[in-house]
Amino acid sequence: MKANKAIFAILSVCVLIGIAVYLAVTLFGGVGGPQYDEAEARAMMEQYMKKISVTEAKLIRGDLSFSDTSLADTLPDIDKYPLQVKPSTNVYIEIMTSTEKATVSADAPNDKWLVEVAEKFNRSGVTVDGVPVSVAIRAVASGVAKDYIVSGKHVPHVFTPSNEIWGDSIAAEGIEINLVKKRMAGNTAGIVLTKDAHKRITDKYGEITVAAVNKAVGDGELSFGYTNPFASSVGMNMLLSTLYAASPGDIFSDAAVNAFEKFQANVRFTAYTTLQMTASAATGRLEGFVSESQQFKNSKDLQSYVFTPFGVRHDSPVYTLGGLSGAQQGALDEFLRFCDSKENQDLATKYGFNQYENYAGENMDGSGASRAQKLWKEKKNGSLDVVALFVCDLSGSMDGSPINSVRRALLNNMQYIGETSHVGILTFSDKVQIALPLARFDFDQMEYYAGAVQDMRAGGSTALYDAVTAGCQVLMDYRDANPNTRPIMFILSDGERTSGLTYRQIERMAAGLGIPINTISYNGKFPELESLSNLNEAACISADDEDVMYKLAAFFNAEF
Repeated sequence: MKANKAIFAILSVCVLIGIAVYLAVTLFGGVGGPQYDEAEARAMMEQYMKKISVTEAKLIRGDLSFSDTSLADTLPDIDKYPLQVKPSTNVYIEIMTSTEKATVSADAPNDKWLVEVAEKFNRSGVTVDGVPVSVAIRAVASGVAKDYIVSGKHVPHVFTPSNEIWGDSIAAEGIEINLVKKRMAGNTAGIVLTKDAHKRITDKYGEITVAAVNKAVGDGELSFGYTNPFASSVGMNMLLSTLYAASPGDIFSDAAVNAFEKFQANVRFTAYTTLQMTASAATGRLEGFVSESQQFKNSKDLQSYVFTPFGVRHDSPVYTLGGLSGAQQGALDEFLRFCDSKENQDLATKYGFNQYENYAGENMDGSGASRAQKLWKEKKNGSLDVVALFVCDLSGSMDGSPINSVRRALLNNMQYIGETSHVGILTFSDKVQIALPLARFDFDQMEYYAGAVQDMRAGGSTALYDAVTAGCQVLMDYRDANPNTRPIMFILSDGERTSGLTYRQIERMAAGLGIPINTISYNGKFPELESLSNLNEAACISADDEDVMYKLAAFFNAEF
């Protein structure tokens, strides 16, 4: 009898679990829920909007001051990127390195090769002509490092970016930079495809090349994404490779530009960093994207994909900047020999480097990188005008320094918003307000934009997802009236939702509407903001008082 009761209880639990799974699959498309189509998402949005009060602020003309502040001028103090390895002697060399070699983080446990090698070197007691020497390591993304070097805001003794494109680009700016070693550890950029997409493209074009992928994307045969060429070495490599594939003799010819425009018109997503590209790819909505072989090997989520090297190699070339003293040059020579040792190259291999050794790489001149970036910025949206809604958190925790920093950043970065863009501002705390209705960014709208930003005041709780829902409504209504536009949302928030709708309530709605929601996570990282950005392949950036100016400037410079 007891056994029968036990069996009955187990069966009952199984039935309940089965019902729950059935309902989850039937009603929600599985644990994560379905992506609504746009009509369903709009219906849900309209239901939520019945309970959200949205007021409209009185327009105020603000003071305009058109500064010629460059992107490099907004760079934070170099201490924002602290030394990962500090020198242990009076005579030393500072090495500014790309992040895949020197990031000490639980999120990137295999990106610390150069840190471990440098620490061993400093402990080894190396001397040059009887003088003890050591190295210091500072990790900065290659594109950001270029800005520091070209602006003169911080110039290290030695620079080791991901690839030689950045060195060529710096030299093209008239900066003295000398290539002293072409390789510290082997790495390559690569096109990453699902197995089905890899077979489909190979069957049609014979092999996986940049030209084949460009054609497949341009013809709408492949859902593809890549990384922002202002910030990412892989993205820069892809941009130049795309232009070279179309017209090797002149990458800025009409043929190259036209091919790029056709390719770009069908690109699904441009991520801010390679890590964000990988996170987006893990959702399964992209058939192809770009990565580095080192990161690809270390990403468990990507092992079902196929990696094909492309473009210039990412072998971490080594450059000196300006003159080194005799002891410093000796320290560099000793350190490079130390890195080349079997023990340290084996360590590099352990961390995912030194793969695809038979891939020779393409020979591309990076001196045109800055011009290529400008071309990308001008052409990446095709014939569509950008419609950008800034959704700004004015809750009580933003009072003081945070709101002041955001005001300065939004006002300073007006210069990156083109006249063909359409811009509006929505603010929120426990209430939602349209501070600036969407309109083309002409002189009048600039004045009203400045007035709305200058009038921002903080106080109240954080109805974040009420604001997201209202923002979606504003953008969808505007797109209905202006079809030849591309709506995007920028959220600046310093905290998690404390009132109103929840993320879970609006998640499927936001995904179904298809609006990219870029988030600037202010003074901290908030997982829900990252999840919100991942819904429709947008970027999530973490910023604080010290670097919000530069990060927003870089973001706006790429988006507008």
